[in-house]
Amino acid sequence: MRDTISFKEQNEDLQRLVLELMLVRQRNLAEALRLTKEDRAVTEERRAFLIKQQEDLLRELPSVEGHHQRLIFAEGALVLIVMERFLRLILCRTGAEHAGQTLPNLLQEATGEQVGILQFQATIDRDKAIRMVTLVRNTLLHGNYEQLAAEAGCTVKVFFKEEYLPAVEGLYQLLDFFMKQINPGTGKRT
Repeated sequence: MRDTISFKEQNEDLQRLVLELMLVRQRNLAEALRLTKEDRAVTEERRAFLIKQQEDLLRELPSVEGHHQRLIFAEGALVLIVMERFLRLILCRTGAEHAGQTLPNLLQEATGEQVGILQFQATIDRDKAIRMVTLVRNTLLHGNYEQLAAEAGCTVKVFFKEEYLPAVEGLYQLLDFFMKQINPGTGKRT
């Protein structure tokens, strides 16, 4: 029986991040290969490179357990990216002059009394929702899950199960609710 736990075993979150990166990359490489078949300007050297990358990933993926599971890091990151981009577009906050504005700031502005383009559901506390967005954003951006778990008074594993996953689901529902408030043709409130 071994006395020590390996780095890999101690860091399930890192394993999951790598797995999700590999799965997203595999999908993107497959799509790149599909597109290169249609593009006559793409060199055979480039096609060969993409094929080699895809083969390398396919060799690695079967050795990773549970790769069929939900991509929780990817989902959280994509919801946040879509939300920030959506807010930037409806608030007209794109370009270098708005580079310093972060997702929580944009959300406060879009839902605040002064601008008020978007509204939360009546049952949702605005400040609590903005804290939830910030929590998920910081969790992904900074990768310091131990600090967030300690703040929540639990282990990292419990944090992801009881705090992060419900927060990502809530963010998705919030994004959906916000997007339904904006006319897709005009970009203005419906």
